[in-house]
Amino acid sequence: MNQRHDAAFRRTSRTWNDTGHRRWSGLTLSPVRLSDRPVFEAAFARLDDPISDATFAACFMWGETLGSVWSVIEGHLCLFSTVGDDLCLILPPLAVRDGAAARLDACLRTSFDLMDEHNAGRVGRERSRIEYVSDEVLDRLRAASAMTLSVEPMHYDYVYPSHAMISLEGGPLKNKRKLRNGFERERPHARTDELRPEHVAACLELLERWKARADEAREGETNDRFVDAEELRRHDLAAASKAITHARELRLETMTLWDGDRLIGFTLGERLGSRAAVVYVEKTDPEVRGAAQFLFSEFCRQRFADCEEINAGDDWGLPNLRFTKTSYRPTRLIAKSVLTRQAAVSADVVEPAALAAIAASTRPHRADSGGQEEGGGAVSDHGGFVLRPARPDDAPAICRIEQRAFEHAEERFTLRQARRLLVNPRAAALVAERAGEAAGWGLVLTRRTRAGLAGRLYAIAVAPEQTGRGVGRALAQALLGELSARGVTRVYLEVRQDNAAAIALYRSLGFETVAELPGYYGPGVDAMRMRRVAP
Repeated sequence: MNQRHDAAFRRTSRTWNDTGHRRWSGLTLSPVRLSDRPVFEAAFARLDDPISDATFAACFMWGETLGSVWSVIEGHLCLFSTVGDDLCLILPPLAVRDGAAARLDACLRTSFDLMDEHNAGRVGRERSRIEYVSDEVLDRLRAASAMTLSVEPMHYDYVYPSHAMISLEGGPLKNKRKLRNGFERERPHARTDELRPEHVAACLELLERWKARADEAREGETNDRFVDAEELRRHDLAAASKAITHARELRLETMTLWDGDRLIGFTLGERLGSRAAVVYVEKTDPEVRGAAQFLFSEFCRQRFADCEEINAGDDWGLPNLRFTKTSYRPTRLIAKSVLTRQAAVSADVVEPAALAAIAASTRPHRADSGGQEEGGGAVSDHGGFVLRPARPDDAPAICRIEQRAFEHAEERFTLRQARRLLVNPRAAALVAERAGEAAGWGLVLTRRTRAGLAGRLYAIAVAPEQTGRGVGRALAQALLGELSARGVTRVYLEVRQDNAAAIALYRSLGFETVAELPGYYGPGVDAMRMRRVAP
């Protein structure tokens, strides 16, 4: 367990000893160790349709980077994450012995008491939560407990028929098949092998190269929850490194891919019961075209040909990874949710502190009739418009603008999403008003990265009848000014590749293209990532 995780938990844990165990109200919380396998497997064996996270290998390989500690509470395995400032359950409680189901409600209440005590003085009780809850387990929790639990969707596990992953046959997989066949033609002497102890150093070196290349190519990327993708890759590298190092003790199926004496890929997975398998890690040399398609297909053929399904895990909420996993044409998706016992935020009831934070985070701006906007954009002579801080009760008007401004549903914010964005403490939002009516809106987000504070121009939308009047430019300039006032020097955005007007606007404001994003807004709807670096 690294020092950051230890320090975060010591602030509330009752006792600490040299074995790495924690004590809280009579409970012993322990780091996940190889010797703990029987307890975890007893709990997971009770699942009919396990998700990729509900395996001992997954809990062990991610244990250190998530600061995982566990205990058996009221006969149920409870796995907590201590990373950062909050404490949460990263799997739902699962019974480890017969008869424990009757005590599930008591287990939930004890677990939430533990999380609440830790979180109350730091990030708030609302951060007490249970993550990675499959629908199967959600039904059990609802049936067993009188607690009122709020459910929010997470990511999906992508599940594929194994025979299709082996053959890559059919029109939808044509491009995958073409890449695999091209790899075989160009590298006739490529070979596969098990991951042996003498291969570990080469695999770790390949992992580092993979991350460095991805950090460069995906600069500025965030997931659906605005978590920096570079941070996610850092966690992934740590978990994959642990899986590589302990692959034999974890009894994983492994495969390495070689071009002569050069390692160009490796993968690890295992069986989930008698009919399915899960692939935990797959990394290939980013310079070798077709290696990923070949390795995935060959791994399924050699290791899991007798399985019905292959579970490739979730997409971390990253659009690019979502596109890749979707392109393999999953036959089903296993839903996962986050549970809290806090009521969802109402559109009409917002904490006064949140309203004050929004008001303090933005400043009113005005663009007057007949004037010239900074950057050369002309303001319409049909009357001035005012830019003001967005309020939570603007959400319905914002959604009406979204509905009219964007043709495709996947590009629009829903009412629930708009409400959440408007009370996000890391957001600054503006509404453009003309004659008392909302003419457009925009929003920026900030996030802390290893390189410092970064910003994202996350939303600009203008009512169709107000386009061409400088509303979009005024919103963008005002929001960029807000980011600059906060000390942000690097700002990112995503935009559809066929939105020529928006791209021209962003380029005139100093944005440059840094990446192309195939299928970012859905199949066949490509985007580009742009970046603006302040002088």
